[in-house]
Amino acid sequence: MSPLPGGTMGRLLEVDLAAGTARPLALDERLAGLFVGGRGLGTALLVERFLRLRDRHANPFRAVDPLAPENPLVVSTSPANGTTVPTSARFHANFKSPLTGGIGSTNSGGRWGVEFKRTGHDAMVVTGRSPKPVVLFIDAGGVRFEAPPEADLDDVEAVTNALESRYGRSVRVMTVGAAGRRLARIAAIMNDKGRALGRGGGGAVFGSKNLVAIVVAGSVAVESAAPDALRPTNIAGSTYKAHAKLRVGKLTKPPEQFGILSSMGTAGLLGMLSQYDELIHCNFRDTSHVAEQIERIGGEALASHPAIKVRRRACYLCPIGCTRETELLDACGVVVDRGEGPEFETVAMLGANLDIYDLEPITEANYLCNRLGLDTISAGGTIGALMEIFGIVRATRPEARTEGERALMADAAAFARACGAPAAGAPEDGPFAPTFGNVRALVPLVRAMASGEGALGRALASGARRLAEHYGHPEAAMAVKGMEIPAYDPRVTWTQALAYMTTARGGCHLQGGYSAPIAFCAGYGEFPGIKSEGAALVARNFAYQNTAYDVLGVCAFAGFSVTLDEYANMLNDVTGLEMKASDLETVSRRVLTLERLFNLLCGFTPEDDWLPERFYRDPIAVEEGNVLCPEDEFRAMRAEYYESLGWDERGVPRESAIRELGLDAILGAAEFERMTGGPPSPAASARQAGHGQYQQERPA
Repeated sequence: MSPLPGGTMGRLLEVDLAAGTARPLALDERLAGLFVGGRGLGTALLVERFLRLRDRHANPFRAVDPLAPENPLVVSTSPANGTTVPTSARFHANFKSPLTGGIGSTNSGGRWGVEFKRTGHDAMVVTGRSPKPVVLFIDAGGVRFEAPPEADLDDVEAVTNALESRYGRSVRVMTVGAAGRRLARIAAIMNDKGRALGRGGGGAVFGSKNLVAIVVAGSVAVESAAPDALRPTNIAGSTYKAHAKLRVGKLTKPPEQFGILSSMGTAGLLGMLSQYDELIHCNFRDTSHVAEQIERIGGEALASHPAIKVRRRACYLCPIGCTRETELLDACGVVVDRGEGPEFETVAMLGANLDIYDLEPITEANYLCNRLGLDTISAGGTIGALMEIFGIVRATRPEARTEGERALMADAAAFARACGAPAAGAPEDGPFAPTFGNVRALVPLVRAMASGEGALGRALASGARRLAEHYGHPEAAMAVKGMEIPAYDPRVTWTQALAYMTTARGGCHLQGGYSAPIAFCAGYGEFPGIKSEGAALVARNFAYQNTAYDVLGVCAFAGFSVTLDEYANMLNDVTGLEMKASDLETVSRRVLTLERLFNLLCGFTPEDDWLPERFYRDPIAVEEGNVLCPEDEFRAMRAEYYESLGWDERGVPRESAIRELGLDAILGAAEFERMTGGPPSPAASARQAGHGQYQQERPA
């Protein structure tokens, strides 16, 4: 076998929390060659760990409960992490998702991933459940299992501050807050206080293992094959060219040149999305906003808000600097709270989506999501579903309400009383009624969601799909595969809609390809948003591109300016390999296909690759007229997307594609058929995936 590429540390850390053991293993060269790193390596390690459970389960992918000790939590880095490749701070986590019942796959920035890699490890697999709450401390010397700090373990910032006091300010901390400890299905894993492995409920998996935090202290240098070519000052080098491209891109250029991301942060995208009729409103019922209201919550408003102090920050070695650290000020200018954000998706989902156009409560709710460990996209999507259902029930005569509707009104009344509303007041019109535009209810709803307070808080913590089903209105859940979709209305951007449908982890604007801003915003206008012809191939190419970013460990925003060929050149200087953009696309196809196999083994079918019925049924008014997602055209686009990846009409990868991609060495067609008992059946939908005995379990 050939030696491992440059940029890799050559070690995999395996942690068994039940046994209290940790051991370093040699990184599998075959997996490193096939999947490179990040999302690719993490997906492969997850699949391999599930395959090892075949002695306990005929089909472990389907049988293992996401909150069971058996469910592995995989953290993986990429060869570029810790080098001078711009924006190369991203790392990945994989698990079976408690939100969707399929593959959990999520990405974060900051500095934690770089420092973990500098402990001498490329990836880590955590299994088991600790008998008592535990902190893992990892450095180049090994792993220590230690007691949690004397701090509020529900508070991400408190835990982080306490562990930094214990180990030193240079360490980096990953933890979960109240949401993860209480097994909320939309809980995030937080790192560096305000960064999030946000999507898919990874925080619940982390909390189910009685794991309080993972602290890393890096000291090992990352060695590259061609360090001189990676010097940003080397005019002939690959990173110099990438920096030059970033300095002129409309979204990525420096703030003094009015680069949108650098000068306003990601919230600068808000006005553009609204201008192109794409920004969601009132749980995707329309995209109609008053321009003056959008101006009150966009990037310009955040930068100049009298009650919010803003500082520009960046992930490790990122020249874009889209992060915003903020402080909330009272009327006297005294700081009353501080944190990271809010980012675009948070402002959109907790603001415009809920008909709330006030940055102060949005920022406060954002701080609370970070501190208690919630995915802000899922939080906003779930509250949006609640507000829609509440409005429907409020307009229904009490005697005509269903059992679920009566339960909602009782739960809303109990929530209002817990917030201090008069006991005799009706929940329909009280100060804490969960209605669109009710600013006063926002922060209490987020707190109840994260802490699982009361019946309404527990329903919110389960995500939009389960909440909507519980209260008798499943049509109000704007989710795909159970994951709440982000802030771009699919009726206006069909390539983004196709990404929502087909992304393995569920409704997502990144992993399946971030096409919406390129189609509409920032002056790119590369292709029309409402067109089916060619859309499947465009969506596939964006999926290749964004999957490659996750494999490389770089930021999708850099892709607005830097091409995949240019990233391939930088990867070659790190690794010593000779890869082209087409080679990275093959790696991406390999990852997408393995993710697909994972979901099929969990029981997913083509019907799980489908938008909520609202988008096919209810048109919205935009500049071009009334638009929706034509069902026949979308079924045709889905079939074309499958075919372009070498999958059949059911979305099952063909045996020839599995062999061509080298996946038969990991999961062959015969083994797939054995575990599934044949082709997936429509009755075996992932919507029915069981989450049984661990659902209500709480960590000690």
